[in-house]
Amino acid sequence: MARPWTPGFGSGLSRAGLFIGRGHAVEVAVATASGTPARAALLVAWKARKARRAAPVLLVVLHSGKVALCGASGESPPVYTDLDPGQVERLCREVLDQPDRHAALRLLSQALPSLETALPGLNNEGLLALHELEAGVPNRSDWVEAKRKAQAALAKRDLELLNALGFSVERLDNLTSLLRSGPRRTALAVMLHERESAEAGSTRFNSLSPISYALVSWFTLRHAPASPLPYLSARSICATVPVPANLQGATTPSLLLWSIC
Repeated sequence: MARPWTPGFGSGLSRAGLFIGRGHAVEVAVATASGTPARAALLVAWKARKARRAAPVLLVVLHSGKVALCGASGESPPVYTDLDPGQVERLCREVLDQPDRHAALRLLSQALPSLETALPGLNNEGLLALHELEAGVPNRSDWVEAKRKAQAALAKRDLELLNALGFSVERLDNLTSLLRSGPRRTALAVMLHERESAEAGSTRFNSLSPISYALVSWFTLRHAPASPLPYLSARSICATVPVPANLQGATTPSLLLWSIC
């Protein structure tokens, strides 16, 4: 439920509502403007709300069918303008659902910079050609159906999310699962808890990092003569979804759910 708040004096913004995250981990302050707000106006409103608060503050300004963002920490936070309202709304929902301010800042540090790219929310750190993702993939014959499945998955979480994307999940042990697309073994999946990191050692994974544990399991299955396993997905499925097998190569990209249009 939104709470009332007043933007900083001189910002030229009109208030819309203030949303508080779990345990007051983060604040999302929403305002409106008649046109694209100036960077200075956004900073004035953001600094007035942030003040001495420990929780990060994300300022969201609705204007002319678009959205501007400012936040969420630091002396001079970044400003983003002319953003898609649907993507921003889903991003805000994800941020507000984070368990603490550290998790909220981690999500924002990953999500906000991607807003300035051609494919917001896509973390392409491997060998996929970005041009192919931008220009080639939308021309595929199965693109419309893929978008339909993605949109239907927006409200899903955990195993329901994977099922909505067309995967069946076969549990291998307490820590790993096998993803199937029809009869085909598509990937080995490691499901992380909310506060877990893929790179950090964890007692749940015998003091290994989840990615190290997954790689050992994947290497064994990868070389099984009867049915080799081509890909590994070690991601938190609360925030990301695995890229379909027909887009994967020697890389493990991920897509943030809020970015799906």
